[in-house]
Order: sequence, then C-alpha cells, then structure tokens
Amino acid sequence: MAQPDVVREKIRTILREGAHQLAVISDFDMTLTTYYQHDGQRSASSHQVFRSWPKIDPVFAATGDALYAKYYPIEVDPTISRHDKQHHMETWWDSIHAALVKSGITRSDLQDMIDHTPVTWREGADTIFSLCHSRGVPLLVISAGLADLIELIMAKAGFDRTNVTIVSNRMIFSDDAREVITGFASPSIHIFNKDTVAALPSSREAVGDRPNILVMGDSVGDIDMAHGFDRGVRLAVGFCNLHVEQSLSEFLRVFDIVVTDDQPFSPFITSLLEAL
Repeated sequence: MAQPDVVREKIRTILREGAHQLAVISDFDMTLTTYYQHDGQRSASSHQVFRSWPKIDPVFAATGDALYAKYYPIEVDPTISRHDKQHHMETWWDSIHAALVKSGITRSDLQDMIDHTPVTWREGADTIFSLCHSRGVPLLVISAGLADLIELIMAKAGFDRTNVTIVSNRMIFSDDAREVITGFASPSIHIFNKDTVAALPSSREAVGDRPNILVMGDSVGDIDMAHGFDRGVRLAVGFCNLHVEQSLSEFLRVFDIVVTDDQPFSPFITSLLEAL
C-alpha cells in the first residue's frame, strides 16, 4: 500500500460505523477467481468457459480465439491509455456476444459448461461470501463477464446469494422449449464502462444508502464500480495479476491496497469483515 496511514484511518472509520453502513462492490473474473489455476495454466473467465466446452460450435471457437488474440493484449498493455482502450473493448464485447448468439447454445447447455470447466476461486473467496452474509453486508458483483454463468458458478460453489446482486451481461433466450440464445440485455458491460453500470437502478438498489464502500477489482477500470458512491469512506483493493512491474505504480495510484501475483485475499479484507 502506498499510504498505510490513510488505509488504517479508513479501516477505523468502517469499523466504527459498523456493518450496517458498509457495502462491498466486487469484480468477478480474476478478482473473486484467480488468474492462474493450481497447475499454472490460465484460469477460465466466464466467457472462456464457453470456449472450453467441447461441444461448442467450432466457428464460434475460431472466432473467439481470433478476437482474444487481437484484443486481450490491448486490454492488459500498461502502455496503452484507458481512453485508447475503450473503443477496442466495446468492439471486442459486441463481437464476441454476436458470435455467441450465432453459436446456437441453449440455457440447458450452461450447466454442462460449468461442470466441464470449473473456475478456480481465489483463496478466501468463500470467507468473503460467508462474512458478508453473516454481517448483513450487501455484495454487489459488477462483471464484464456473463451473469447467467456467474450465477451457476456461485450456486455450484454453494455460496449463499441472498445478499448478493449480480450486474453483468445477461443472455436473452427464446420463449420456446429449446431456450436458444437470441441476444443480450442492454447495456453491454465491459471493463471500462463500469462507471455507467454503477449508475444503473439495480446497482443503486443493492448498495442503498450505505455510505462506506469496499471495492475490489483486478483492473484500474474497476475503480469505476464505486462511481457515485462517495458519501463516506471508499476502501479500494486491487489485484495486480499480470505485468506487475509495469503496472504496480498505476495500481498503487488507484487502489489503497494492492495484492500481487495472484495471492489470496488480503488479511486486511477478511479481518475487517470479521471485526464488524
């Protein structure tokens, strides 16, 4: 952390004002989950769960691979400005969602995808869910991933979601018995428009009038999930999973606490929630 005294003061304020004044806002992919699996292979994001499914349409697989090869290096390149990345991310998300619609997958396919390609939860994620539930702290997940899959992933893990709100890209299915994907609900959510997503009624309702916010993400753009929630203390935790040497200074500028190299949740986070 760049300013330990500031962080300690924020933590003292959150503890003094209590659980009823706190909300947690978190990204999903590579924040609640890890960047790498235990075997060193890349962990699947919710979009990549589709790509890994052996029954997926080969045309979609080829399209997804080409889009990933083109746009992911842009997303994680610390030398490209956020402004310059914005248009590329919009194009990537619109293109991959259009390809998904053409793939012909059905709602019933989703559970099979989850069973075939399980995600790897970041160590301590279960504690975060449990403590938020037991302390009555709402957990708002704002994700550029896929809401329908995220819900199934959480259900498979056995997490209690009674206090969890997921704001993410949600599929639209046909009304017939097959329930084939036909589109996506608006707006499309990518990693650099989370400020507009934070303003949606569903996001506002989840946080309510709680003034203090714990926000967690793995991209500097994730700080925008707390946009407009500035009535009290904002404690920001960033997970710098990639290009650490090049990205660390920017993460430290944006986040109060930075966790590097795919490490478990910081003891600051779990200890804070435990003490509420």
